[in-house]
Amino acid sequence: MFGRQKSNVEKSNSDYYGLSYIVMERPGYTKILNTQSDSTSQESYNYHILYAFAHAFEMKKMNKLSDNEWEKWLQLMKFTFQYQSTSALWSKDSDIKKWFDPQFYNFITNEIMSKTITM
Repeated sequence: MFGRQKSNVEKSNSDYYGLSYIVMERPGYTKILNTQSDSTSQESYNYHILYAFAHAFEMKKMNKLSDNEWEKWLQLMKFTFQYQSTSALWSKDSDIKKWFDPQFYNFITNEIMSKTITM
């Protein structure tokens, strides 16, 4: 799921032209988008995971995921938010609401964060 695609494979429409991979490899490039950013590679990877979750959420809204597939995504989201790095990023980044669809933001805040006990 995560990882650089092979050159002989057609690029995914959700790849954002490889931008997510570039930011993970060189987190300093986030300063191009936000001059106040001091993003680390871990934060960049967290954002990449969040975008994958947002994509799964959109797929569920469009009825392109079965209930079983969605349950697996939910388990992964809940598991991921149990750990400090993802939940802390979600809570501390005051601009995170701007980066994601409002329905996804509300879903994570109300359904995942509120029901997950952080360690």
